[in-house]
Amino acid sequence: MIEQQQQQLPLEYEHVLRRSERIAAAISTDKELIVLYSEADEARAALRRQLQFRSDWTDKDFAFHISVRAAMRERPVEARPVIMSELQQMLDKGVWHGVKSSHLTYKERTAIIRSSMFLKDKYFASGVFEKFKARLVAGGDQQDKGLYENLSSPTAATSSVLSVAAIAASEGRSAITIDIGGAFLNADIAPTGVKVHMRLNSMMTQMLIEIDESYRQFVEADGSMIVQLDKALYGCVEAAALWYSDLRTKLENDGFIANPYDACVLNKLGPDGVQITIVVHVDDLLITSASVANLVSFEQYLQSVYPQISVHRGAILDYIGMTFDFTVPGEVSITMENCVSDILSECGVTAARATPAAETLFEIRHNVQKVSPAEAAYFHTFFRGWS
Repeated sequence: MIEQQQQQLPLEYEHVLRRSERIAAAISTDKELIVLYSEADEARAALRRQLQFRSDWTDKDFAFHISVRAAMRERPVEARPVIMSELQQMLDKGVWHGVKSSHLTYKERTAIIRSSMFLKDKYFASGVFEKFKARLVAGGDQQDKGLYENLSSPTAATSSVLSVAAIAASEGRSAITIDIGGAFLNADIAPTGVKVHMRLNSMMTQMLIEIDESYRQFVEADGSMIVQLDKALYGCVEAAALWYSDLRTKLENDGFIANPYDACVLNKLGPDGVQITIVVHVDDLLITSASVANLVSFEQYLQSVYPQISVHRGAILDYIGMTFDFTVPGEVSITMENCVSDILSECGVTAARATPAAETLFEIRHNVQKVSPAEAAYFHTFFRGWS
């Protein structure tokens, strides 16, 4: 009976099951689990949780990250364009230049770090699919942190984000969000004074040569390539700090002053004397002002210093995993439907309750079997990810 159900799985389920090589290998044992769910997202979350307990599955972000080889094998039509786009972005932003290993010192050769490219499906805070995305990251865990003076990088406190939203609603401000594309890649790595050399594997090397033939001269005997980083590539230990410094400098150049209690909240008065407020969370900005002209002016300035930006307007906005609804004048409704759905699905919650917990919540049961080490690790990793 189960085998008959497997053959009748809707297309969206098959799409879920093809997410990675590991998932494909697990289909035979988990298809019964999949057909128990009515929605593809529920099936995806359930399967993901099952695989979390398997010794060969590691995914700290609880998302389907798959390698380039797996993506090219399983989803080539979708994968190739986003991979090439990511590599093109590296060239457009001058992220690196090629070097020959024979020109490096022994110390530089031993300090070469790896690189990895991962692909994943990205979703809006509401749970709606946004895009299939590729990202190239450096193996920062192989860098010597002792070579750097400052690696700290602040992000806006949740209380600051909520306060700014509440003030915007109370004062009738307009709000927009801006995502700065390839954010870290705008920051120069030179200020650290540390040279970072990175290896691209043979597949990445061949794709890069397809875009720019001049890199062929740097191909190593094993088909890989060594590049020296000129920009703060994702994954480098210094990348976040360099990006924050670059962004803050550009905002201060436009007249913004950081809040003394939260360095990721900045304010200034526009030419009309009306305040404009910015909340910074890495490469995502929430901007509010009672003057639409101020918002337009800032958008134009940001576009001039960071050409690759995405602007989102309207009464309902997604920002850092939350949905802000300013539809009702003087009020803002904040929800996290995708987050809540993921938590419920991951934890196997299927029924509704009038209260969040029973009277026995704090009673310790000494006669129950303890969880396995794998389940304990899952519990701590899962809840740390949502904290």
